[in-house]
Amino acid sequence: DEAAAQRTKGPKGQGPGSPWAASATSSPATTTSGSTPASPAAFASPGTIVAERDEAVRAREDALRMREQAERERDQAREEAREALAKLERSLAAAGKEPLEAEGMAEAKAAEQAEVAQAAEREAREAAQTEAAAARAVAKEAEAEAAAARA
Repeated sequence: DEAAAQRTKGPKGQGPGSPWAASATSSPATTTSGSTPASPAAFASPGTIVAERDEAVRAREDALRMREQAERERDQAREEAREALAKLERSLAAAGKEPLEAEGMAEAKAAEQAEVAQAAEREAREAAQTEAAAARAVAKEAEAEAAAARA
């Protein structure tokens, strides 16, 4: 009977032996071992899996944005160091100081700014790695739930 066959089919055309068939029939479906299978509610819904995957994608995008921001900050610090060096050279030339004397002071200033830029880049990289690890964990969990739902 076509109507009875249609009632016993669950999502994605599951047959009478599927866990979804239990709600369409009077007796619970049993597995080959004789036990009743887990309820479909025990698995993550496709919506939950999609939401977790989307969250992992957003976390990865956030990590990439933070890395790009750190690179921009580093480049900006380098540019500021170049400008400071040029300004220092101009002021020393106006004061009649020797370029070698000015060079030592400029190098110290540039080294300090480079350290600040490197620290910012390191922080951003660590934050990006943390975010990426969290995103991988969420994705792995979603994959495991999807695999369990398919099993």
